[in-house]
Amino acid sequence: METAQSLATVVESRENSVEFAVLVRRQRKSRSQKTLRTALVPRRLSLVHGPPAPQGTRNSSPDHQPFTYSRQEHQHRILFPTAHTDEMGDAEITTSAWRLVEVGRVVLFNEGPFEGRLAAIVEIIDHKRVLIDGPSEKAPIPRQEVALAKLSLTPIVIPKLPRASGVGHVAKKWEEHKVQQKFDESAWAKKRAAMQKRRGLNDFERFKVMKMRKQARFEVQKTFAKIRASAKA
Repeated sequence: METAQSLATVVESRENSVEFAVLVRRQRKSRSQKTLRTALVPRRLSLVHGPPAPQGTRNSSPDHQPFTYSRQEHQHRILFPTAHTDEMGDAEITTSAWRLVEVGRVVLFNEGPFEGRLAAIVEIIDHKRVLIDGPSEKAPIPRQEVALAKLSLTPIVIPKLPRASGVGHVAKKWEEHKVQQKFDESAWAKKRAAMQKRRGLNDFERFKVMKMRKQARFEVQKTFAKIRASAKA
């Protein structure tokens, strides 16, 4: 009998201990969730609603009474600070400085049998191809379809050239605006001519260029040395 009572006591104590452990775990879990909730809720409110609505006056006149912004108006003022001002911002609108693909634009061939020659865009086929015509007497190009990847846009434009103009009209406008002469006088053409001339030199001519560059560099260094010496004195 005593053994049965002792066993019942042990079982009851174990059940009580298990229930107590479960209760402790529940309390800890609810406490941690409550702490997390109280830590996150103010931040959520501050992110959604922003800082508290300010009080003030619409202007400094004493006739106006203090007022309080509504929450929606305050949020709108935070998102769009210049929307409620009486002064308008100064906007300076300028045209684009890019060279546009347009009818009348003079282009330069980068590759192919017509490399280095000029032509004018007569018609735009799509975003990758154009119809060009090169009526230059120096280096003529027959009218053909060319990919834009093979061309370079120059700053020269034949103004008011009609779309799909005939060969004779394009040649007339070409001579009228002196397209070839303008390009030959540009720094781009001079640099290309210098590169082509340098590319065509033989070994002895390259050696002479090297010696001349070395001599010019020596003269520059000597002049700078004289200036430094006179400055120290």
